[in-house]
Amino acid sequence: MLSASCPDLKVSGIDIVEVESWTKLEAYGAQFEVCNALALPFTNEFDAVISFGCMEHTGNDEKFLNEINRTLKTGGRLVIFNLPNKYALSEWLAKILGIYYHARTYTSVEIKELFKGGEFNTTTVRREFIVPAQVDRISKKLGNLFNKHYLMLDKLDSWLMMTPFAFFAQNWAIYATKS
Repeated sequence: MLSASCPDLKVSGIDIVEVESWTKLEAYGAQFEVCNALALPFTNEFDAVISFGCMEHTGNDEKFLNEINRTLKTGGRLVIFNLPNKYALSEWLAKILGIYYHARTYTSVEIKELFKGGEFNTTTVRREFIVPAQVDRISKKLGNLFNKHYLMLDKLDSWLMMTPFAFFAQNWAIYATKS
């Protein structure tokens, strides 16, 4: 989406394994590499890094953040999406149902501690999404129902995020700037 909407923008994606969709996405100008997030092949190269559901899988949060810091230019932005909340209702339900859940989850205190004294100025740490998006893991019928009514569910989710139920949100989003 970034490459297609901003042709002058250099978009690079990485993953630990090659992803089938890369071939289609490269047609839009994005470039992809297979590499480990704990040993990135870039230095002082990016204005922004977006991490989507990655840090909790690396096994070393500090090294992960240090690698991102090394790849960003001074003043560069870091956005971390889909960092699992330790108190997420969806994580608890997944454990009970015996379906995939994250071994590593985070609290706001843990996130703030990770960024404390580091090379980033953390501007925002917020919870996101109470209504889980991956309900098709529980049931295809339930997934189809959610997909059919996603606009209504998005409104419900937005409303729930303004209540005390936000504590049980699925994920964290973090916005930071390299010092």
